[in-house]
Amino acid sequence: FCSEDPGALANLYSAFGGARPAATPTVQAAPASGNAAAAAVDPRAFRMKPSVGTWLSAPRARVRPLAAVVVSNSAAKESAFRRLPSVGTWLAPVPAPVALAASAPQKASPAPQAAAPAPTRTLAAKASTPLLPSIGTWVAPRPAVVQRPRVDAVLRLGGLQEGAMSPDQRFEAERVLTKALLEMTGDFEGSYYPLPSSESFAPIPGGMSAEEAGVLRSRSLLFEPKQSGADGRGVFVNNAQSVAAWVNEDDHLRLIVFRTGVAAADTLARFQQAVAAALKQDGYVLK
Repeated sequence: FCSEDPGALANLYSAFGGARPAATPTVQAAPASGNAAAAAVDPRAFRMKPSVGTWLSAPRARVRPLAAVVVSNSAAKESAFRRLPSVGTWLAPVPAPVALAASAPQKASPAPQAAAPAPTRTLAAKASTPLLPSIGTWVAPRPAVVQRPRVDAVLRLGGLQEGAMSPDQRFEAERVLTKALLEMTGDFEGSYYPLPSSESFAPIPGGMSAEEAGVLRSRSLLFEPKQSGADGRGVFVNNAQSVAAWVNEDDHLRLIVFRTGVAAADTLARFQQAVAAALKQDGYVLK
């Protein structure tokens, strides 16, 4: 049954007592032109459906603005280097926690009294965290030791044995010389440092510390004893570290001035005269 009238089929169903079907959409003949058929297709039907290749492809990362990427990368680099400790930090001892004492009620204290003056040591070691060298310091070549220009004079105490001295005579020479040197004032005022492990100088038992020895050695102020034993030997240095006196190095006394020219000779002569004047009080002379 063919009919161009869409209502003819409905009338036929009515004639035979059947239910009337719902109106069916009119089917239009497809246009003959290919371009017209493509235009009739709804492009949204294919635009919203992914292909098989789209399902299998890796998810694409979200693209952030370039400024945000630069800021985040720089912050990550700074935090990476700021949070990594050096080798010296790994090897440094962990400081002990400091316990805070509970505050107690204050009481009336008596008037403060003058404290006794402590012995002066200009090269005394300071309480600080030990500095550990980095890997670059271990690998780097050591710099050459710079010798300071100086003039010196070797002197002996009259009345004591010349040449190799007994320990008792060496201790007596140290006692007399340190007493005279520590009485110096003005440009020659300074401190005396017995050699490490020396037990003969009562104010500093055990001799100078390792830090003091390192400072004196770096400034060409320390000597190594050629004879046995460090007892009875030491170094006197003025506060400006421009003059020094070696006690019982080889001879009884070696006066050193770290200068050159006429000024050095004048300073050495004044230093020798000041020491000789102090020794006269104990009945000793320099020669």
